[in-house]
Amino acid sequence: MEQTQQETIMALEELTKSFAASIERLDLEIAGINDEIKNGLLADTAYQQIDEQIKTLQKQRKVIKEEAMARQNLIAQQQKVKDLKRSRKEKKLDLSEYLLELQRQGGVQQLTLLDGREYIIKKSAKLQRKPKQEYTQSKKDSQSNGAQLDILHGSGA
Repeated sequence: MEQTQQETIMALEELTKSFAASIERLDLEIAGINDEIKNGLLADTAYQQIDEQIKTLQKQRKVIKEEAMARQNLIAQQQKVKDLKRSRKEKKLDLSEYLLELQRQGGVQQLTLLDGREYIIKKSAKLQRKPKQEYTQSKKDSQSNGAQLDILHGSGA
């Protein structure tokens, strides 16, 4: 690999790490402010009373919903919805892979569907934290092999 390409990759990796750290700091700041808001609301007695009433009503609603679902045989319909959602999610993942491949091999940036609607093909990537066990092992590996950055790719139309 050329030296300039290596330098570019290293600079891009450092920039990526910097942005990821910045996003984490923003997440922490947002969480802190949300906690302050929550604590402020919980200090208000009127809010606390209404909040307790809402919790009680939500529990009652859950019990009544479960009873109604059982009486009206809606459990099968609910399972059907879960299955359909799972199928839709799988199809979206497959579509994403096909779109990435179409874009990579054909240079296609937009697509007209069978019904005539036009879509732009977009790519995105995000960092996803590894499970604790993998993270610990990866950290040990990176100390001996140099730092590595795993980026998961995805896209959608």
